[in-house]
Amino acid sequence: MKVTINVTRNDLLSDITGSDNTLFFSKLEEIFAQMLTEKKYLPDGVESVEVSLAVLTSAEMQDVNFEFRELRESTDVLSFPLWEEDEKFTPPADWEPLPLGDIVICPAAIRANAESAGKTFAAELALVILHGFLHLIGWDHDTQEKEDAMWAEQDRILSAGGF
Repeated sequence: MKVTINVTRNDLLSDITGSDNTLFFSKLEEIFAQMLTEKKYLPDGVESVEVSLAVLTSAEMQDVNFEFRELRESTDVLSFPLWEEDEKFTPPADWEPLPLGDIVICPAAIRANAESAGKTFAAELALVILHGFLHLIGWDHDTQEKEDAMWAEQDRILSAGGF
């Protein structure tokens, strides 16, 4: 399984590891590939997936959040899954590579969350990207039971991945 994260405006994330975030995103791609393989989320025959990751300023994120959720505030992450039908992840088997959807993040909100939680920016960034990725493959947190399960899965994956 191969996962590719296509990052738009990576320069807004330059403080993760200096000017090159290749290692950070390679590690996330490996973690996501392992998870997809172990949990068998994808139809047989799908060997590669792509995720679009857009990095926005606070003002841009506020606009997107208002457009899609009617909330006039910035947020850390939004997800736009391609294969959600009746709240279920229903990807086709005949796409190669299979695009999963878009994740939109805001470094300023991520930085604020990291500071209030006493975490590094990179650890919080990994969490919000994973959170967005889980939404792309059908996870949600619209009930307490689903939220508990999603948070536990995030913790498991991040711990296993060394974040």
